[in-house]
Amino acid sequence: NGDGGTVAETGTATVTKDVTDLLAKRNKDMKEATPRGTSSNYYDLSTHKLDGTVIPRSTANCYVISAPGFYKIPLVYGNAIKNGNKNESSYKTSNTGTYILQNFKDHLGNDINDPWIEKTNSGANSGVDGAKIVWADEADLVTDYTIEHDGNDAYIQFEVTKDDIKTGNVVLAATKNGVVVWSWHLWFTAPDVLNTITCTNFQNIQYKISKETLGWKYTTWKGSSFFKPREVKVKVMQTIANNSTKQEAIFTIIQTNGVTPIVGHHTLYQWGRKDALPGTDNIIQGSYSFDSQVGGRSVSYAIQHPENMFNAIGSGPFYTDWNNPYYSNLWNITNNLNNMVKSVYDPCPAGFQVPHPITFTFFTKNGGTGGPINATGSWNFGWNFNNKVTDPDAIIYCPGGGYRVNAPGSPLTLMGLSGDYWLSNKVNGIANNVGFSPGGVTTVGIFSCCWAAGVRPVADN
Repeated sequence: NGDGGTVAETGTATVTKDVTDLLAKRNKDMKEATPRGTSSNYYDLSTHKLDGTVIPRSTANCYVISAPGFYKIPLVYGNAIKNGNKNESSYKTSNTGTYILQNFKDHLGNDINDPWIEKTNSGANSGVDGAKIVWADEADLVTDYTIEHDGNDAYIQFEVTKDDIKTGNVVLAATKNGVVVWSWHLWFTAPDVLNTITCTNFQNIQYKISKETLGWKYTTWKGSSFFKPREVKVKVMQTIANNSTKQEAIFTIIQTNGVTPIVGHHTLYQWGRKDALPGTDNIIQGSYSFDSQVGGRSVSYAIQHPENMFNAIGSGPFYTDWNNPYYSNLWNITNNLNNMVKSVYDPCPAGFQVPHPITFTFFTKNGGTGGPINATGSWNFGWNFNNKVTDPDAIIYCPGGGYRVNAPGSPLTLMGLSGDYWLSNKVNGIANNVGFSPGGVTTVGIFSCCWAAGVRPVADN
């Protein structure tokens, strides 16, 4: 209201600073979520969507947990069961070549010929008798973990309590006579992290990319309850008409979304390995260490030692790789970029895989390395990239969780200052990656395969 008159009046619009502790809210939501399963009926993570919908079994090397409960995971190699069926194409390929692994290996170096760990090779691995936490970045995320048999099928089962659930990561392994036969990454986070954002790269190809980076864990996260500027239109109108007409004016008040510093970390991976390595040095349970032996390690040795990051081969044509014998198709079993097939060593959850090399060319406005950054806002432990170059209609936050190098202690490098995510292609011990920092983007770069970088899952076929 105003007094009216012949001179304009001024006023002040005041907006509230609606800042929320979003990490606390995420943890609270997880604690208060409806529990899954019971002590007499464990909840099978491979037969449910994140919203609880029952589906045919689809297995993976990573499972997301967002609620307390009693859970179980089938002892199955990676994604060897898909939509309720044996997925033989995840561990066997007819493609040939010098560096093609045609039949993927178990922990003893034998060919995998059945999805179930205890059934492969006519039951050679039967008798799995133990479970253990390899490493965890929070305490007691899982308890009472044991191996249980249901008829001819075996499972790891465990409890997640309301008191202890929070965002975090655990690697849980199944053992036989103390030797790890396989391990799984349990990602404790919100149920929407695998919702996809449709992104169009510079080549005009669409990819459905997960909302969050694999294993991402906020440690500081505050902001407004809204995530883009909001506005309100205000109309001012005379209460008494002048010459039968009430004068009016409309103006807009815009409130930008609040931004506070983000801090966090995500799991890291040596190229071709399924095993999640910690993106933090603060290991709360279990252990993690750098294996300094030069000469490389076999895939089977790596399966037995998910607690280790491995050194480079150190000599020869593949000196920057950890993998000896050397193979180029460990994540994309066909080794054909025009026909990518997710392998049992892919670290992504069911329905996702390590991305194609040109997935992230939309990170710059010209699609190339060093081009103008296609992002909204300023660097905040990462970029809010626009989902396409022309007429973007969404943003995708990509944190800069840094990477580990093959040096004593495998030091974390450029955490909060560099984002480096693996891509599916590898040649001569060097693999493609997408890299970004406050100063620029490398849309398709190269990284030594013995280094450990992040993974941003993309929906598979």
